[in-house]
Order: sequence, then C-alpha cells, then structure tokens
Amino acid sequence: MNDTILKDPRVAEFFAAVGEVKMGRPRRFMEGYLRVRPKQVAGLVKEGLAPMRFTAMQDLAYRATFGDPAFPWGSQVRVVQVKPREAEGTTLVAAYCFSFAMCIPGITVLHLIDNEVKIVPILKPIYDTFYDNMPHLPGIGLLGAEKGVWDSEKLQFSFEFSEHKTVSTILFASSRSVDTARSGRFFFVARSEDSKNDRTKERDLDEAVDGSLLANGIEYRESTPFGAGGSFYRTFKAIREERLLGRVVFIEWFRDPAKRLRKGT
Repeated sequence: MNDTILKDPRVAEFFAAVGEVKMGRPRRFMEGYLRVRPKQVAGLVKEGLAPMRFTAMQDLAYRATFGDPAFPWGSQVRVVQVKPREAEGTTLVAAYCFSFAMCIPGITVLHLIDNEVKIVPILKPIYDTFYDNMPHLPGIGLLGAEKGVWDSEKLQFSFEFSEHKTVSTILFASSRSVDTARSGRFFFVARSEDSKNDRTKERDLDEAVDGSLLANGIEYRESTPFGAGGSFYRTFKAIREERLLGRVVFIEWFRDPAKRLRKGT
C-alpha cells in the first residue's frame, strides 16, 4: 500500500478503528463500519439500513465489559451477562464476533445458539448485512479482510487476509454440538442462548469449550430462560466467588425509559 493511500484520512481512520479492535475495544469499528437493519416500531417490520448505534441496553452491556479499562484483555476470561429477554443482544454479540474475525487475522470465532435451525434464517442475515455493506476505500478495496466466503455445509464464514496470508473464521453451531466446540482453538466463543440441555450434555459442552478456548480467549455468555443444565449459573457463581477469571454484567433494563412501567400501572 503506497504512502498516498495511507495518508487518506478515511484509510487512517479505518486502521485506527482496527487497531482498537485488536486491543479489545471494538466499539469504534462497530459503530463506524457496521450497518444494521433497524426494526420498525409498528409491527417490528425490518426495513432500510443504518449505521450501528448502540441502544441503551447495548451501551450498558458494552461499557460494563470492553468499555472498562480494567477488563483483563489478553487473559482467558469469561463474561456472563444477566439481561432481560429483549435486550438486542443477538445483534451485539454478532457484531463482536464479526469485528474480531474481520480485524484480527488468523483467529477462529465460535457462535453458539440454542437451535441449529435458527442459524441460516436468523444469524446469517445479520452477518450478511455486516459484510455486504462494508464501505470501500481507495486502493485497498473492501475494508479489513479482502474476501468473505460462506460455507453452507460447514456453517461458517471465512475471511481471507492476503497481506497476512491467513484466514479468520466464524463458525456457527447449536449449543448441543459438543463436537463442534472441540473442533478448533477459539479466540472468542459466544453462547447466545443455552439450549434445553440436560446437566450431562451441558457439562460436556463446558468441558469442550474449556479445552478449546485460547489462553487469551474470551467466552461470552448471555442469560437464558432455558439453562436446564445449570451451566450459566455455575459460571456466574464461580466468577462471583473468584474461582474463575471473569466478570458479571448486569443489564439494568429498568434504567431505560422505554422499558419502564408508566406511572399508575
């Protein structure tokens, strides 16, 4: 890349945002370069595109984790997020996964969801929107990785970095897919929803993730109305008792005016 391109302020801003992702601060990249399809209030019809801007609850979640300078970036850490059912968490977690894979060459990210049938109709469109609407800059083509490829059989996105001659991957699976959780070495594992696993199956998944998470990896978990096996709650307790390096993020949804009950109700 020549000096003229590097002096372009748009290119400089992009590389600054990528640099922050690599230091564990993905917000600048997420809000600067990711596009989402906002929900229309009436009927929740999705239409149009807009830059990603954190909602009140997404902002609370981010600031309590990556927005905190004390976050133990570079260590193996667990984050458990206690939240209401409707907290726009799926988009936020997908944005974390996408930003890490798009900006850090050679890593593998695992996004687990409660049911595999939700991957293509629910998760994939979010990632497609991120990727298909990345802006272009002069001289470097698509920002970050040069090429993204979806593999419908393996259920994964792969991002190619020609400059580094390496690939980053986002792998999707259900939280019942213990074999998938054992299949790689993961920098970031997102457990968006725990399934209705029994205790034995859930312990197997925990062991698989523990064995696959890199020494500087992050496991990010959201609370769930399911969780029959109790894994989320065991992790929560272990962090609170300081038996496990991590942090508990409590989303104070009652601070969002839109979520409060009206007076007199």
